[in-house]
Amino acid sequence: MKFKYLIALAFSLLGLSACTPDISAGSYTTNEVGAASETKQGTIINATPVNVSGSRSPGVGTLVGAVAGGVAGSAIGGSSRANILGGLGGAVLGGAAGNYAENKMSQQTGMQYSVRLRGGRIVTVTQGMQPVLAAGQHVLVIFSNPARVIAQ
Repeated sequence: MKFKYLIALAFSLLGLSACTPDISAGSYTTNEVGAASETKQGTIINATPVNVSGSRSPGVGTLVGAVAGGVAGSAIGGSSRANILGGLGGAVLGGAAGNYAENKMSQQTGMQYSVRLRGGRIVTVTQGMQPVLAAGQHVLVIFSNPARVIAQ
């Protein structure tokens, strides 16, 4: 019986890998489609790889881990008291494990581009690795939420 709970926990945490957001310049939400954004020409003066972490607030991973851990932990022991204590301990440990897994699975590498606009102003935009852009390349900076840098 306990084996079933561990399998359920493993699949729940595995499902969190789908939580990694697409941060590439070509990724849009339905709210962004059709919205007009100011766009300016510029030249990349610096391109630096950066680590992009997931949300710092507890989310789905913590919830799924706590529920799965609580269910698995409640199967420990033979008395009602042992089941309750096992469930509470399992929920705490499962929540911590789920939060850790969610944070690790949502990390990705991005690029930070510093762009000198035609008027001399410098802006910096961090986005996903695609498209690959290099220092000296002429680009367009799209001032939307989120801002994007694309090849000109």
